[in-house]
Amino acid sequence: MRVPRLAWNGEPAGQPGGPVELRLEAAQARHGVTVLRLKPGDPVEVAGPAGLARARVTVAQDRPPRLVVVLEEGWRPRPEEPAGPRLALALINWPRFDWAVEKAAELGAGELWPLVCGRIKPGLARAASARAERWRRLAEAARKQCGRPRPLIVRPPVTPAELLAAAGPGPAGLFLSPAAPAAPGLAVLGPENRPPGLWLLVGPEGGFSPEEEAAFLAAGLRPWRLGPFTLRAETAALAALALVEKT
Repeated sequence: MRVPRLAWNGEPAGQPGGPVELRLEAAQARHGVTVLRLKPGDPVEVAGPAGLARARVTVAQDRPPRLVVVLEEGWRPRPEEPAGPRLALALINWPRFDWAVEKAAELGAGELWPLVCGRIKPGLARAASARAERWRRLAEAARKQCGRPRPLIVRPPVTPAELLAAAGPGPAGLFLSPAAPAAPGLAVLGPENRPPGLWLLVGPEGGFSPEEEAAFLAAGLRPWRLGPFTLRAETAALAALALVEKT
């Protein structure tokens, strides 16, 4: 039987290697008590800043939701991991964007920025803000499943101009462009030599507009593509993440 897995975003208290009690946030407590039906004494796994750790439930209360667990082997600090790439993905059909959020969390993206580009389908921009909480839930569920220590940060939808303003001067990053030569440079951006805060920008089905590409070039971002085939936006985004993170 699979051990239930929960997520926790705080910092452990107590001495390394000693007993550590974790009081889970309300959303996780509600899920653990009402969905997983956890009881005191039940074993669980907790994905958090200390990695994936085994724990045991000590308090399970449904009104109000309250869930407390104790790490079985205490807290063993781990080296701080570098932040994952910042993925900026243009808004696409919701089932495909939802899937991309989940897989971006599994592949180690540090942040996800939904992009409101000139060539996205009508209506997506208006509805995007209402889906932000859903994307955060999907990202958190994916984090629990894969055991990554830190959550994927899902940002509010932004335009390319707003993204460049948030990125600041001289951002390190790449944007998908069908006109670019095939980009072997992606393969050398592994964890050992990846610039801090690397951006990966992927446009909608019609690609970025010439004006958007010109703005990216002016900001210092480089064009790239992934071989001779035309990929869906979510495929290109996840292939790039996999190359950058796993090389």
